[in-house]
Amino acid sequence: MANNPQVVIFQEDEKALNYRYKLDYPTGPNILVKSLEHDYEEFKEKNKIISNNRVNDKTVYFLHPYKDNVYVDESIGENYFLEEKLELYKRAASLLGAKSISTKVSLMERQSITTDANGEVNYNAIKLEAGSKSKIENNYKNSLEIFEEFETQDNFNKERNIDDLYKFIETNNLDHELGLVTLIERRDSRQSGTLLTKRTVKSEITSEYNNLLEVSAKLNSPVFSVSGGYKRKLQEVNTLMVDIEFIF
Repeated sequence: MANNPQVVIFQEDEKALNYRYKLDYPTGPNILVKSLEHDYEEFKEKNKIISNNRVNDKTVYFLHPYKDNVYVDESIGENYFLEEKLELYKRAASLLGAKSISTKVSLMERQSITTDANGEVNYNAIKLEAGSKSKIENNYKNSLEIFEEFETQDNFNKERNIDDLYKFIETNNLDHELGLVTLIERRDSRQSGTLLTKRTVKSEITSEYNNLLEVSAKLNSPVFSVSGGYKRKLQEVNTLMVDIEFIF
């Protein structure tokens, strides 16, 4: 994949030019600060932008975790990224010949992200009462728990699909998704002579989104102008696990 910065923020021209002299620590290579007046049009020409708002001097974009030159307005929220992660598994299910796929969501922990005077990012645990945890989990379950069934057609070709999935994994830098990679390998019977018929994969579905929040946390400084909604996201960072059951 292209070596693009994970976070891009647009600011007023003077602030974009001079923030380095006011910030006590470097933002690092994963954050790019650009001028709204002079840089946005070029940025838009070079990248696909997914947004539901007009760009302004507080706009923060997150790089899509596995799509080149695609940036997502952070105001769209975490559900976009979580649903994109689930789409990976749903796509694999259909290409591997699954009869069904279902998910179960659980909340592991809630934390806040802070940055100290040296720019070091810290996670701080938030204690959750049982009732509060259940309420949060139920909100996620309503949007993320799925059950889908598939029926293969005459043109279904498992081996061709598996080869395509291997290429997809390599092209989109998804080798770290061991649950997905192993699922594909276990459905490839050309060498082993055995064929997986059922598996439950565990995935920390929030990992990519939370990493983007962590990278961007250095923007939560008086030097930068960011929205209140963005600041609230750093105060309540959830870690979600999803059990994904495949039946073939």
